[in-house]
Amino acid sequence: MIKVSVIGGNGYTGLELLRLLAKHPQVTLSHVTSRSYASQVIGQAFPQLVDLGDLAFENLDLDKLQASDLAFICLPHGHAKAIVENLDLEKIRIIDLGADFRLKDPATYEAYYGQPAPRGDLLDQAVYGLADIYPEAIQKAQLVANPGCFVTSVLLGLYPALKAGLVDLQAIMISSASGISGAGRNESLDNLYAEMTENFKAYKPLTHRHVPEMEAELGRFAKEEVKVQFVPHLLPIARGIQSTIYTKLTGSEDLTAIHQHYQAAYQASDFVQVLPLGSLPQVKQVRGTNRCQIGLAADADAGHLIIFSVIDNLMKGASGQAVQNMNLLFNWPANLGLDQLTVWP
Repeated sequence: MIKVSVIGGNGYTGLELLRLLAKHPQVTLSHVTSRSYASQVIGQAFPQLVDLGDLAFENLDLDKLQASDLAFICLPHGHAKAIVENLDLEKIRIIDLGADFRLKDPATYEAYYGQPAPRGDLLDQAVYGLADIYPEAIQKAQLVANPGCFVTSVLLGLYPALKAGLVDLQAIMISSASGISGAGRNESLDNLYAEMTENFKAYKPLTHRHVPEMEAELGRFAKEEVKVQFVPHLLPIARGIQSTIYTKLTGSEDLTAIHQHYQAAYQASDFVQVLPLGSLPQVKQVRGTNRCQIGLAADADAGHLIIFSVIDNLMKGASGQAVQNMNLLFNWPANLGLDQLTVWP
């Protein structure tokens, strides 16, 4: 058993993480923080977590945090770096679900997030936590940067195509749609039921903060610069992401051969499922799970490959992948505590 802290336990990702950790057989929750709910019993404030007993939210205590074996930080960008800078990372492992350690280039972080980047030594030490692609590096890490939700769906969708050199690296267009929980648990006019129900809209076209993260990791796959056009949309559903990725093929391989590349790339993965040709994924098929489902379509005459990638934004896009990273850090089975089946309908 390990002692685990959750910093920022009252947001959607923090609550989802507590739901998963409450039933994880190797975890004891030792320190769960929330400034707005400090001193309140978690199961009373959020009755879906009544199984946590008398465990209460606390204000952040660095001594309690340092005494943990592992800490998940579920805070907006800018907060994790201030906490991590005050910890001895030789004695604790950190999984940051925010954006502070995802970008290796300080100038890019500062341009997109509008504040000073984390210390260079911490950026150098951070390992990007795309668990199905980088398991060996994650196993050795002390500081893991959990990927963004949109980014996870896009990277998993494109990884086999880029590794096999199938598509034009400068002709990738991505249309992604996310459920409303992706906007966070906060008061916002745009998030009101009357504003979102029966509605569908794009936002931050081409300028979303996840773009540099996508391009950096896609470039890592391809071993050269990759540029994408990314347009996110907001769906009137609680949770789920579908990314539709439009690419230009560089060779003459047919869809059957491309499908085989995808199957080979993910044959060892517990969570990435390549659907049979002719089947397309739906967000409801992965709801409440740590799975990513991928479908493929092609226009042979035009030389286009279209990739469909769906995840649950709170699971594979955040807390589920964070638990998968924890399992890697402690050499546990990847699916430990993550064997949920989809809730249907």
